[in-house]
Amino acid sequence: MVEWKDGSTLWEKLADLKELSPIEVADYTTASNLCKKTAFSWWVKNVLKRRKKMIGAASTKYIKCTHRFGLETRKTVKQALEIDTENGN
Repeated sequence: MVEWKDGSTLWEKLADLKELSPIEVADYTTASNLCKKTAFSWWVKNVLKRRKKMIGAASTKYIKCTHRFGLETRKTVKQALEIDTENGN
């Protein structure tokens, strides 16, 4: 049973939900011990591995990004306000 954002509930096949939100389904199947079933064992491993890669790539890109469009970028509000005071705006 799936509860949608509007509050409605509906029975859906887990195989159909794999296409809609694979990470959430992989987390659910792991928590419910469904990943040991033959239909999900290979799929869950692949999805969780891809999730780790995506998180790692995003965080690495976030850390490396220091300039955008030729302007220096900052990670915190305090740093951004320092740039504003330096530029006088």
